[in-house]
Amino acid sequence: MHNKAIASSICVLAPCVILHAIGMDIFVPCVPMMQEALQASFSKVQWVLSIFVIATGVGQLFVGPLADKYGRRIVMLASIWVFLIASYACAVAPGIYFLIFARFVQGLGSCGTMVATWAIVRDVFDDDNRPKMYSYLNAALGLAPLLAPLLGGYLYTWFNSWRATFYFLVAFSVITLGIASIFLDETKPKLTISKGYNYLSVIHVLPFWCYVTCSITALSALFTFFSISPILLIEHLGVLPIDYGYFFGLNGLVYIIFSVLSPQLKVRFGLQTTILFGSIVIFLGATTMLIWHCADGLSKAGLMVPNLIMTAGVGLSFGASTAGALAPFKEIAGTAAAAYGFVLYCSAGLIGALAMQFEISSTTNLAITMMIMGVANFIALGCLKITNQSPKYK
Repeated sequence: MHNKAIASSICVLAPCVILHAIGMDIFVPCVPMMQEALQASFSKVQWVLSIFVIATGVGQLFVGPLADKYGRRIVMLASIWVFLIASYACAVAPGIYFLIFARFVQGLGSCGTMVATWAIVRDVFDDDNRPKMYSYLNAALGLAPLLAPLLGGYLYTWFNSWRATFYFLVAFSVITLGIASIFLDETKPKLTISKGYNYLSVIHVLPFWCYVTCSITALSALFTFFSISPILLIEHLGVLPIDYGYFFGLNGLVYIIFSVLSPQLKVRFGLQTTILFGSIVIFLGATTMLIWHCADGLSKAGLMVPNLIMTAGVGLSFGASTAGALAPFKEIAGTAAAAYGFVLYCSAGLIGALAMQFEISSTTNLAITMMIMGVANFIALGCLKITNQSPKYK
């Protein structure tokens, strides 16, 4: 992969990162029906969503050092196998607790594909091209919310079962495994530090925490909308499950457009300024959502229009903040990616779960959550300016 063009690398790596995103999104239209079929409370079904994200974070603490010690390729292939087997377990789950456990294992598998992908990008691309790759792969991640819920709605309609979505994940895992087995080369540098878990080498770096805060805000916006929107749109606003994917897909389309735009802004204005642009847009979208609700109550437009504004900000900031967080760690890229993923996914999962503990009957949960996170971004970016310890590409 060292001598391949960016486009070729994206073709190999995109299915691996999409595996995580599609695993999280595809069954969202089926959540209300899943609750009824499994005779489970909403709070228990919510854990089917949150446990996947939390497992994705926890697993990275172990997967990252393994990627530095044994290599990116073997970790990638093993992780896809775990995801495949767990997807089948989800499809045949007899009850809610078994399903939650299977989703935890599925999240562990998906975390390996994410860590290996980010480490490979850190291995192969230089400081100029790396932010582009992170943004383009994040754009590929946006294909999942663009297509997965729509596909999930159709699968439910065709087969009249939420289990069909997990059988699809089994098939997609097989395809991804084939692509990775054939085209993915080992990229681990010879100088990679592989003895021990070098997390202290990561967590003492202040810019890492500043940039990861901005990433948490971006992922929290996506995950909280992912958790809340099926309840608001399907149960409260009467959207059919088969049509829900169009609302979610529009969100994904905006994410892709602004993720592709982000590298262009980085070249012109710099990394930190690009993240600042995104943070401002996120905060404005959240503020608009809260004001809209106070003025007009719950409506489709009141949910979607402000959220699309927030998603534009997420697209601008997510890839850039990922690049900033991982830039200083060439010799321990796998461990750094693991620390980044652990903090990112566990934080976003817990923030989303906390937002879901309150009654879901309006957009205020999402709006207030993202206003708070927007302020956190401004503080983090201010710390970067004060300390002047940012990565060398600014």
